Amino acid sequence: MAQDLLLCICWNCSNASQQNRDVISQLLKIRLKQKPLITHYLFCIRELMSQHGSNLQTLLTHIIYNELSTARNPNNMAIIQTVFNQLPLEAARVLADIFLDLLINKEDYLRALRPLLREIVRTLRHDLNFEEFCLGLLQERSDIKFTELEPQYQDRLMQSVCDMICLCQLLCITPAIREAASAHARADHKDLTMLQSFQRQLSIIQRDAVWWIHLVVPEMYDIKTKSNEFVHCLYKMLFMAEAEHYYNKDNWPPDGDRNVMLRLCSEVPILEDALMRILVIGLNKDLPLNAADCLELADQLVKRAASLNNTGVDVLRIERMEIFDALMNLATYHHPDNIVLPSHYQPPTLAVSSSYWKVLLLLLTITAFNPHSLGLSAWESYPTLRCLMEMVMTNTYTFPPPTFSVDEKTTEEIRNSEKQVAALERDEILEFETHLATATNPSATITLQNSLLITQLTAMTPRQAARKPPNHVMEQLKTLNESLKLGQLLCRSRQPDFLLDIIQTQGTSEVQPWLAELVESSESSLEVLPVQCLCEFLLHETPQHIEVDCDGDEVSKPVHQREGKQKQLLKHLQDLMYSANVESHTVLEMMTYFLRRLTSQQVHSRSLALKGLKMVLTRQEDVVDMVMENQGCQPVDLAAFDWLLKCLPTIPHFKDVREKICIALQQACQIETDHQAVSAFVVFLSQFAISEDKQQQSLDDLVLDLSRLIVERQTLVNHILLSRSPSSGSTSDLSGLILTRLLHIFSEYMKRAKGPAQEAYSWSDTQDQIIVRWSMGHSATMHILVVHAMIILLTYPSSYQEPETQTELETDKGCCYDELVEIWFPQQDNPPTAYLIDTSEEALLLPDWLKLKMIRSNVDRLVDAALNDLEVMQLLLFIQSFGIPVDNMSKLLSCLDECSQRHSVMDVLKSMSSDPHYMVQLIDIQHMRGAKGGEKFKQFLSRDSVSIDGDGDGDVSVIEAQSEPIPVAGTRGVAGGGAKDKDMDVGLEVISERQRQQSRLVESARSLPSKDEDMMKTLEDLFSANSQSSSSAAASNKLFFTLLQEMNSNRQTFSTVLQAFQNLIFDKSDSDFVANLHKMPVKACPLIKALLHHVKDLGEDHRKEVTNVMERLLSRSQGQGHRTAINAILVQFLASCQKIHKSRKKVNIKDLNLSGLNEGELERVLSETLKSSVLNESGQGHFDCSASSHQLCEAIVARDELGTSEGLLIDWLELVDPEMLSACPDLQEKLIFAKRDSHQVKRWQQPQAYLLALLTHQSNWQTINKCITSLLSKTPDTSQLNSKAVLDFLWACIHIPKIWQGLGKDRKTSVSYKAEDVLCLSVNQVYTLIDYIVMETRSLAEKQAKVKVKVASVSNRIDLLLSSCGNRQFVLESVLKYLQRKAADDQQNVKVNAGVMSEVNEAYLYHFMIIHIYLEKPHAVKYIECDDVTSLVNNLQTTYLGTCQLDTVSHRLITNLSNTAGGSQAQSRLYDANIACRKMASQHPLLMLRQLSMIAALLKGRVHFSFNEFRHKNHLLFFTHVLGIMDLLRPDVFKVCQQRALNEVLHIYFDVIEVHGLQKEMTPLVIKFVHFLHHFTHFDAINSSLALKQYLPLLIHVKENYPDLDILKSLLAVVSNEIKDQQHLLDLDVDVEGKNQSTDTPDNEVNMGLNEAVMPQRPTSPFSAIQLAPFLKKIERGAKLEDVIEVLEDLDKTSKRKVDILEHFMGDLRRLVLSNNDKCRSICHILLMRFVRQNPASASDILPSVLECLESKNYHVVLSALKNISEFILLSRENSGLLLEKLFALDIETNIETGSYITEAIHLLNDQHIS
Repeated sequence: MAQDLLLCICWNCSNASQQNRDVISQLLKIRLKQKPLITHYLFCIRELMSQHGSNLQTLLTHIIYNELSTARNPNNMAIIQTVFNQLPLEAARVLADIFLDLLINKEDYLRALRPLLREIVRTLRHDLNFEEFCLGLLQERSDIKFTELEPQYQDRLMQSVCDMICLCQLLCITPAIREAASAHARADHKDLTMLQSFQRQLSIIQRDAVWWIHLVVPEMYDIKTKSNEFVHCLYKMLFMAEAEHYYNKDNWPPDGDRNVMLRLCSEVPILEDALMRILVIGLNKDLPLNAADCLELADQLVKRAASLNNTGVDVLRIERMEIFDALMNLATYHHPDNIVLPSHYQPPTLAVSSSYWKVLLLLLTITAFNPHSLGLSAWESYPTLRCLMEMVMTNTYTFPPPTFSVDEKTTEEIRNSEKQVAALERDEILEFETHLATATNPSATITLQNSLLITQLTAMTPRQAARKPPNHVMEQLKTLNESLKLGQLLCRSRQPDFLLDIIQTQGTSEVQPWLAELVESSESSLEVLPVQCLCEFLLHETPQHIEVDCDGDEVSKPVHQREGKQKQLLKHLQDLMYSANVESHTVLEMMTYFLRRLTSQQVHSRSLALKGLKMVLTRQEDVVDMVMENQGCQPVDLAAFDWLLKCLPTIPHFKDVREKICIALQQACQIETDHQAVSAFVVFLSQFAISEDKQQQSLDDLVLDLSRLIVERQTLVNHILLSRSPSSGSTSDLSGLILTRLLHIFSEYMKRAKGPAQEAYSWSDTQDQIIVRWSMGHSATMHILVVHAMIILLTYPSSYQEPETQTELETDKGCCYDELVEIWFPQQDNPPTAYLIDTSEEALLLPDWLKLKMIRSNVDRLVDAALNDLEVMQLLLFIQSFGIPVDNMSKLLSCLDECSQRHSVMDVLKSMSSDPHYMVQLIDIQHMRGAKGGEKFKQFLSRDSVSIDGDGDGDVSVIEAQSEPIPVAGTRGVAGGGAKDKDMDVGLEVISERQRQQSRLVESARSLPSKDEDMMKTLEDLFSANSQSSSSAAASNKLFFTLLQEMNSNRQTFSTVLQAFQNLIFDKSDSDFVANLHKMPVKACPLIKALLHHVKDLGEDHRKEVTNVMERLLSRSQGQGHRTAINAILVQFLASCQKIHKSRKKVNIKDLNLSGLNEGELERVLSETLKSSVLNESGQGHFDCSASSHQLCEAIVARDELGTSEGLLIDWLELVDPEMLSACPDLQEKLIFAKRDSHQVKRWQQPQAYLLALLTHQSNWQTINKCITSLLSKTPDTSQLNSKAVLDFLWACIHIPKIWQGLGKDRKTSVSYKAEDVLCLSVNQVYTLIDYIVMETRSLAEKQAKVKVKVASVSNRIDLLLSSCGNRQFVLESVLKYLQRKAADDQQNVKVNAGVMSEVNEAYLYHFMIIHIYLEKPHAVKYIECDDVTSLVNNLQTTYLGTCQLDTVSHRLITNLSNTAGGSQAQSRLYDANIACRKMASQHPLLMLRQLSMIAALLKGRVHFSFNEFRHKNHLLFFTHVLGIMDLLRPDVFKVCQQRALNEVLHIYFDVIEVHGLQKEMTPLVIKFVHFLHHFTHFDAINSSLALKQYLPLLIHVKENYPDLDILKSLLAVVSNEIKDQQHLLDLDVDVEGKNQSTDTPDNEVNMGLNEAVMPQRPTSPFSAIQLAPFLKKIERGAKLEDVIEVLEDLDKTSKRKVDILEHFMGDLRRLVLSNNDKCRSICHILLMRFVRQNPASASDILPSVLECLESKNYHVVLSALKNISEFILLSRENSGLLLEKLFALDIETNIETGSYITEAIHLLNDQHIS
């Protein structure tokens, strides 16, 4: 029965009443001993906690207090265990609140709470959420219990909280954690999960502790006087203080465990947020921890965390790049604030040297632990940091590190650059220190000897070139790397891969020393290093076992010691290569690294790559097998490449890397010079590059690369394919094998390339691509080099047979050979034809050089094909060539015999300049070799032998053998004949330059070239030295006469010759052409005269070009010292050009001498001059306005003085150009708007005004618009324009259109009329307009010093500025941002105190314009930043200089608010007016403060009424509303500029309190007024005390009537102190400037004293979160409806007196407006509206909830929202459009009638019912 009763009692404790709290108190006093009863008792406790949220607080509070008493209940710990098992998080938070409440008491509970907490933790078996418990202890306390605490107790509280946090961290150590730590110390790393969890737990607690130190402690405690305690708490909670501070309270931890526990708590990681907050603390000057100490603390924390890297947890995880800037800012040097540097001097950005290098070492550590997030930025953006990173990675501590420079020259350059930078830095520091010294001692002199800063400062340039670290920093870096292994951490990073970047950047043996050390220090963990690093080490660390010195002794090299490591490395790479479990990309990276070196230009690099591939691919067990296989299988020369041909195809991932390997070998064939390597590459490609799955494009690339090898590298190919066996003397086996493989590749290619002929082919711009067509209907598209390469292969001999498969391969080779021969030289069909793809023209398939190579071969079909259709010239050239077999030479001579009967051979001999006698001798020599034929040709030469071109000497001793050059530089052909031709095997000779030139002359004489480039070549040949020889003279003369004839008859030929001549003359690289002209004047003079003869037929531009060419030719001729007839021709021509230019010179008006002329003479002179200039060059009388206007403007501008002549010139200018700017805009613009000197301004006023009037009245809009664009596109400071003239012109442009459109003064303008945006200026043009306004004011400042004149100048231009903006909001926004930006730039020069203008400078003018724009367009306040809004309030006095659009609205609202009357209707009217006024005061406080004097006037005259009349006529309500409005205007209402009006208002309120203050109904007003005065004294103690001292007796009287009003004591203390020090205060000058004095002045001492007397300003809400927690629990989501309504009703009653309490419940209230319960919704809407009325600015926060209610599908929810919607629209006026649209849509889409609400809202917005 008793148990049931106990359970029933617990079930019924379901609210937070006092009765239930008493019941719980009694329940906890029960003491039970029997286990069943205790079990049931604990079950009842669990049920008790689940009934109501506040029961937990009550329960734990009583238990803790009972535990601290002398009569402790033995069941307390059991209950605590039950509580924490059921609600662990909530219980930890509540326990923290209880502990904190106990620590706030005046009695010291710390010594009692420490053992209690340990007992609780022991009872819970360490199952306490220490993070939540510590976070609860660290919460900010702002309740009265804390604020009223004396300072010494507050300090004790801070120390106690710090001690409890440290105790919690120690209590986190469980026995299991101790065991894990002990095992970890013994290097037993089996299970570290528990230890890592413990470290994370302590990291979180320390992070929260740093947050508490940073944000909470400065707000709660006075840290300025307790700076040592602040720093001590920070160090203590991070376990960096001395050990005795952790156990001095109760000697716990005990001696045996003390060291272990303190070490465990100190060895924890540091979180990013904690580290960043510590850095921010150091940057905050208001906190006691300075930058140096903060940096030292951060350094210790980072090193402490970095030393834990072996635990497997992220000990130093940093993600944000802001840590770089924060650390750099800590190292920055700031000079003392009391030293003022010269205004023209810009101090350098310096850093404290010790701090700067400490920051870099700190960043190095952080980057090493976070390479994925910070590494790339550190590597690329911070060169010095990168230098340190490379030092630790390479373990080389020298500057520059070996990775920075590749040679000694680069190293020396870096060192010299460092010396220069250091010298420049030293000079800057000396200059800076000199300025600092002269600020205090003008006679001080700073030198290197007495400088104090040179050794302490350095340049803050972390992002510039790398700097050399000092020696001690190098030592620190070395020690740091040895202890933390930073280099290994950076080397292990793969993204980004620093190590790979270094290797790829260097690529030389310079990396060898550190690379070897890095690989050796990897300690068998080679997999952490990139494959490229291992390969590089392998290439440069080849084992060399033994060397012999000069004495014959064996010496072991140091490399021998690394043999074991290299074997291990080689084994590792071979395992990677041959392992099937390795990913293919790893093998690809390894192969790519070696293959990339095969295309290197350095032989050493290629040999290293081949060596590395051989080592990696050749395993020891495969060597014997390959030796056995090589015996008799393939040529011995390829045995060294078994790793490529046999080992490489056996790797598991060969299919994945085969494509890359083939491409690399194709490229290597173009570079490699070793014939064996190239042969092996070809064999490999023939085996694996032409597989069936090979794409056609890849096959095309393969064949093209091999074709380039064959055609362009003839020497190497001949060495490969023509090498002979030493034993047999025939072609070697290797040559036969390579030829066979090449034929096989090309044969397979042709099989795939040939296909059916197509009707059309896709066009290509590649000139070397051809289409080959066969007569059988096949075609193929290929590169021309491919065709040439196949034909060249057919010319080589082939006699190789592979030993084991002689028949098969020989048959295959013969088959491939026959197939290719049949393809290109078919026996029964016509040969194929080729066409160019780009032009579709027929291509030359067999050029002469290829035919010659075919003739030298032993294949009859090739020889016959080459001899087919040969011209006589080709035959003559081939006969003169060497290396042709005898049989083939016989065929050539036979063909020549046949041609001699059909063609004129002598003409060909003459064109070739060949001597017939030489040809006869050549034939005789061939006959001596055994050749047959040529007899007919020899007889023909003997019969018709004549000397060429009339020269009978025919003295040609030896003519060089001629042939078409093979397109390969530096290669020679190889003889292909038999044994008879060995004596003639001397190769192919090149056609001489003279004979090629002769051929071009003959060809040009037949048909002159049409292109400029060809014509240039022709002119060079015509005037070259070779053209004068006997063999070329005839062709040269014929070409010259043909050229002159074509120039006279063909205009196109003349233009081409002229352009080519011009290019040659102006070509700086061709100096021989001009010399050749003078060597041959017989040809040069006629050519130049022909060019000059046609000059008159050209246009003016072409004549100028010819003149420039001749001037250039004359200059070069004279410079080279030539004196021929050419110079005379050029001089005569250039002289005639100058005479023509002089005859065309016009008379300019500005050159006339107009002084001394009367008006009549001046008129005549101007008339005659202008008449001569108005006619154009053709004399047709067309008026030339531009020239005349230009002359008149120049004449006016050139005059020194104004007089009659200038006036007459202006009149003539008006006649010539009525629009003033249409003829010569630039000069006329200068005339109208130019800035004049001071002595010219007065004389130019009238003419300038007249010209401006002419411009605005006589110009069309197009001209005016161009002028506006020109004026506003220039910078006023540099344009030298008169700003006043420009602004007047713009003003006229805006207002004159009104006259044009009939909108002048006589016409009445509509009320709804909006000014037209006439100018439509862009944003940049409006910016320029602002600059003109400021420039005009600046010019006035130079003339007058009156402030009103300068301000008036800006005021007069505000209308122009606003008119230029028009109704474009984006322009207005841009203008305001521009003004704010300009004002911020000049803010340092502004000297304005409390709104009083002290100096009109540009910053003030920009603020002045912002104020006027705001007054004219109040809605622009949303575009003004907060700082500028504050400056507007500070300049309140300037707002009285103009009017405001909202003045009428504010006047009307305040007037209606003061219109008091009796009755409820009047109260409702006042209520609505008050809402509107409060809304304006919150949105536009500046405009409401303008009416403060009006408010004071309206308050007067109401005090004399009796209290009943005063109350019933709502005067009391009016006073209450006004006080509420003034409360919204805080603190701006307390500014000095409002002091007079404020004093009047205060006087009236004191009169009301004096007359009616004793009435009960006056209590709310009195309390509110006293709070208002309290805020006044808190804001400005001195001025408030002066204003209130006369009301001291009245305040004392009020205190007697309101003894519970504690805040009134503060007021009395302020006023009393002021009266006692009245004589002292009278000596003080209490004005605006007094506030800016230093803290040493008496004013500030008094002010500090007064502020100490003032009670601290209370927070926004007087309730704390702990006090409201039970109510928030009841009203949270999911709570019972009865509890929710109960809380809402209590909240409704409380908020009537204290509206601020609602801010704690706003989230729940916004949620509950959607509740289905009508009562709940209704109360929530009432509370929300009450809060919005009190704080109109919060309407935007509630707007989403209101919109959600209106959009709800629940009809009743919508109706509840509509009840207050009209008033809410008024309070949220900026969103009124959105709400009205929503109401209108609601009325249309649903059946809910919203018309009345819309009407009421519109009436409220228009204030119609008020007026």
